[in-house]
Amino acid sequence: MKNTIYNYTDAIKSYMDPWSSGYDVSLTRRRSPVRLRVGPLLIALLALTGCASPVNTDITADLAQTTIASGANTTLSVTATNNGAEPVDGTIRVTAGGEDTITVTHPDPGLLDTTLYADESVTRVFTVSATTTTRRTDYELSISYANQTQNYSTASTVLSVTND
Repeated sequence: MKNTIYNYTDAIKSYMDPWSSGYDVSLTRRRSPVRLRVGPLLIALLALTGCASPVNTDITADLAQTTIASGANTTLSVTATNNGAEPVDGTIRVTAGGEDTITVTHPDPGLLDTTLYADESVTRVFTVSATTTTRRTDYELSISYANQTQNYSTASTVLSVTND
């Protein structure tokens, strides 16, 4: 008895999905090369979940002075930038590693909650004061732009405090 290979591809072409490659039906002993392509349902799901337009933000931080004397003040300028096409809601936060000998304050904390629109930047200026009992202490300042569910971007800088 002779082996016969039946290929029903031409017979069912009118019933196939428009994103099918046409090689998904054949009665052979070998595996047929099935090529799946992105259909309209997957594209719609990506658009609805926001995967089609990722958030792209940057944050930079510049200290007016990187070294200060114990008990002195300096300023920290923080700039958050939205490089994406969609608005982003978040808060600018500055923390100093839980140290109680350094304080970072902003004159109007209500201005730290911001909505960044497409290609928009905002700059906030903080006052930083610190003390040390040793000859020199380095404090790492962590800066972030985030909301309750997502941390969009982070930066850090180091402030050295000397006790002369």
